[in-house]
Amino acid sequence: MDGDNETQRQKKRRKLPLWKKILFSLLPLLCLFAAAEIYLRIYPPYKRIVGRTSGRYVVPDKELVWKLAPVKEGYRAVNDVGFRDAPMNWNAPHKMLLLGDSISWGDCVPHTEKIYPQVCERILSKRIGEDVEIINTGTPGYSSFQELKLLQMKGGEFKPEVVVLQFCLNDVVDRYRTIAAYGGDSEFLGIDTRSACHGFAALSRYSSVVETITRYLQRKGRRYEEYQVKNLVKRDLSPEIKGAWETTFADIEKMRETAASLGAEFMIVITPFKFQLDDPEKQRIPQDTLMAFAKEHGIKVLDLLPAFAEHKDENLFADADHFSERGHEIAAAELADALNGMLRKTDGDGRKKTLQP
Repeated sequence: MDGDNETQRQKKRRKLPLWKKILFSLLPLLCLFAAAEIYLRIYPPYKRIVGRTSGRYVVPDKELVWKLAPVKEGYRAVNDVGFRDAPMNWNAPHKMLLLGDSISWGDCVPHTEKIYPQVCERILSKRIGEDVEIINTGTPGYSSFQELKLLQMKGGEFKPEVVVLQFCLNDVVDRYRTIAAYGGDSEFLGIDTRSACHGFAALSRYSSVVETITRYLQRKGRRYEEYQVKNLVKRDLSPEIKGAWETTFADIEKMRETAASLGAEFMIVITPFKFQLDDPEKQRIPQDTLMAFAKEHGIKVLDLLPAFAEHKDENLFADADHFSERGHEIAAAELADALNGMLRKTDGDGRKKTLQP
């Protein structure tokens, strides 16, 4: 009798649909995955970066990963076009679009009128006797790929005469440290940067197990510790730094092309790090690297390191790379001199002619 029952059970098992057989065989793995998911949500293995400035002042953005929050009042207030700047002067005869990061945003400077774009704007307007509008789109944490995207999105709307890229040395390496799509941390300034991921990595937004696997593979493929600003000043660059430079160069070349398609001139302003003032000649390898690329591609460059080195006994920095109010004054004066020859003053017939420095 027992033998007959066993035979019947075996027949029933053989009659199970294929999908049920697969499900039963995968059940142990599903249980293991669920247990791992719960554990990794409670004890995530990776430390996530959170912005050092308190308060939420950026919000997620599908195209740019993050953008400035629509704050109306206070230190982080934005203007009518969504940037930390004075109200937009749409009628100004001269418009310049400034792309940049937290230096141009004015980190550590509480009043926007003290930030170098606005100071430069006043200098130029007084010098040529016409209104100059420098549209300051500086956003904390931005790298060249976000600045390129912003130019592509907003350039046609603003119709700038000149496009200026404020370039900080950490623009080369920060994306690899802060943005999940490039192998960095998945959180920056309170924003989940995994929205920039594609393919299998995009699943990391929903699964801690997938996030752990993805980030392990990313970090195994890249020597994460190489992505430091101090490694940019070495003469023998690592493959990681060389690759980061090439990625940055590609973004900059696309910016130049986009500016040209808008009928605008393009210029780079290189902002130094404080440590470079200790020995400007030996520490300027990143500047020379970028300037060599710019020369090859016909891009004008303003290197602020020499001017800052001349005033190194003054209090020019609020921290490692953000300027004090005095630093912003020097940057504004240097930028005004560089931009002066790029402006086209309106003559009596409404046409524009190039101003000389």
